Amino acid sequence: MTGAIAPISLLLAAIVAAGELARRLRIVPRFATLAVLGRRAGAVLARRGVSDHLKERATRILAGRMMASSLTAGAILVLVIAPVVLLLLVDGTVPLGVRAAFFDWQARLLILFMSLIYVLARWRLGRRRLQSR
Repeated sequence: MTGAIAPISLLLAAIVAAGELARRLRIVPRFATLAVLGRRAGAVLARRGVSDHLKERATRILAGRMMASSLTAGAILVLVIAPVVLLLLVDGTVPLGVRAAFFDWQARLLILFMSLIYVLARWRLGRRRLQSR
């Protein structure tokens, strides 16, 4: 891990960028919407006393909504992981040492520790900003 501060810093920056993208693009609510649609489809199918024709129509509509929601969530997921993937691709052409840091357990522990510090600081600053309003 000696001399690996620059690759670790680059990897940490890419991970922080991915986390910020996930937060700003609201990826968790998108997957929650997908789960809600799945539960609704299950509830429609489990209903008794409703004709099969109406169930088929309702499930077709819900399937379309689920498809749109899953494509949107998948596209956002691709955008979220893009900084890390791009950094690894650049490291393949210009040797920066990022891949070695990515697979080194000591570097991973350092990145985990630094990421947790960032998340806690971000959470504390966010709470303070909300309380001052």
